[in-house]
Amino acid sequence: MEIIELLQRFASPGMDSFMMTVTNLANDLVYIGLLVVAYLGFGPAAGRQLGILFLLSMYANGLLKDLFSTPRPFEIDPGVLRVPAAVDTAGGHGFPSGHAQSAATFWGVAILLVQKPWFNLLGLLVIVLVSLSRLYLGVHLPIDIIGGLGLGFIAILCLPLLQRGELKLPASLQLLLALVVPLAFHLLLPTGNSGILLGGLSGFLLAPLLFEHRPPAGVTGRVVVTLIGLALVFAALLGSSAVLPEAVKRNEFVDFFRYLVIALLGLVAAPALTARWVKG
Repeated sequence: MEIIELLQRFASPGMDSFMMTVTNLANDLVYIGLLVVAYLGFGPAAGRQLGILFLLSMYANGLLKDLFSTPRPFEIDPGVLRVPAAVDTAGGHGFPSGHAQSAATFWGVAILLVQKPWFNLLGLLVIVLVSLSRLYLGVHLPIDIIGGLGLGFIAILCLPLLQRGELKLPASLQLLLALVVPLAFHLLLPTGNSGILLGGLSGFLLAPLLFEHRPPAGVTGRVVVTLIGLALVFAALLGSSAVLPEAVKRNEFVDFFRYLVIALLGLVAAPALTARWVKG
């Protein structure tokens, strides 16, 4: 608790707002948008690698949270909770920190893929600030942050393996595996958010097999395709959330296939619809 108390010595209403803003950079909706942008706007190969590693990393995070079942600092001492609204960002158990792990995985892998000095600085800054925000807000212990960052680093190390790995299998068998394997893990080893993670993973695995996305040469074309993808994804996400009853959304099959369809709308439907008329 000493580190949390040390950080909270600098507390103020302005700092509270800043730290809440920073911690929300690791929100699910932010990552959904960033993954769509990476795949459609920057390139399907790099975007797919980033998506696969990120989603697998966060699925592992959920499994480990359930395994260790450690309390959060505000559950041990309610006085360290700096902002009551921060509880809404603290679902599940404490170790390892999902925010720290997601930031380290996403931005760490992206740094390796982009390899630009300014982007390196941006990515490292986000990782550090997100991690500090979790301590400042009183929703994670230092060991939670260390665990999350460590697992994110492991995911980063897996990038070269993923880049070298190529399945020498018939396309039909690859399609089957891309659907069946994530679904099997979701059904046999479910976590609180395995539907969105493994449904999305299946989407990233299936996308290049269903449609070969070739980003337009010009910036304008890439922006148009990306905006259409984002519009389709968030319209389907928010629309299905509003229309489907809670009991239906909680069904394990609906949960998985809902996010698979949403992923395919962004990764396959958007580039397929625009391929003929967006040239650059």
